[in-house]
Amino acid sequence: ILYLYSMRIAFSIIVLCVSSWSYSQETNLLIKLVSNKYVRQAHIDFNQGEFGAAVNTATQGLELGYDNHSFILNALIGYSYVHLDNYDLALSYLEKVKAVEKYGSQQERVHLYWGFGDCHAKLNDLEQAIRYFEIALDIDPKHEETRVNLGKYLTDNDQPSEALIYLESLLENRTEYEPMVRLSRAFALLKLQRFEEAKADLDICVRLDPTNPYVYNKLSDYYHLTYQDEKFCQALDKAISLDHTPFGYEKDRLALIEKRKQFCPE
Repeated sequence: ILYLYSMRIAFSIIVLCVSSWSYSQETNLLIKLVSNKYVRQAHIDFNQGEFGAAVNTATQGLELGYDNHSFILNALIGYSYVHLDNYDLALSYLEKVKAVEKYGSQQERVHLYWGFGDCHAKLNDLEQAIRYFEIALDIDPKHEETRVNLGKYLTDNDQPSEALIYLESLLENRTEYEPMVRLSRAFALLKLQRFEEAKADLDICVRLDPTNPYVYNKLSDYYHLTYQDEKFCQALDKAISLDHTPFGYEKDRLALIEKRKQFCPE
């Protein structure tokens, strides 16, 4: 889900960049920019998941002077670097996109700050990540994806009680992000040692999203904290064995393997 959402964000940022030019009188330049072969090819590369190629193509477009102020190319490069786990470079390019923030719609501005928050979270700068997610919510208090992420990173930042405020409000109404919300809420509840409530959320997650390894990873945490060693190892095995690997999961999977070696003797 997060992978698909980040792709959707990138598209929205690109729309933001194009729309900002409509405020300029240089209409001919806009036509030239949108029809630029480097823009088109970089966009194709990005949508096909060829993020390194997208960076190379978009960088060529900038270096060859087709438009040295191309917000579209900067957005493509920035979000490609997000997918390549190079968050410092991603932020440097997104800062260039930020210059057009005032021209964007409410949704586009939310997506931009969501991107900043996501990058800072991946850099383990949780306070900055939380700050950007809060800015996004100031723009649109009902934005569900931002509320989910703010809840998750507040928990990561040892603020589980604050996280529950955002997460529980989402569950008051039907939300397409229910598995993510419940998983994040279970994490917060585990930190608060409200174990049975956490287990209830995790059981629902297993039913709603049975192929998500993160569900079984968090379920293993529950069993570990409640001293159920056999079930702890079984949940770890399930998380490790699932073929479904979300974007960025491989590093977590290696960490789970090491965790199993430490706590689950053969």
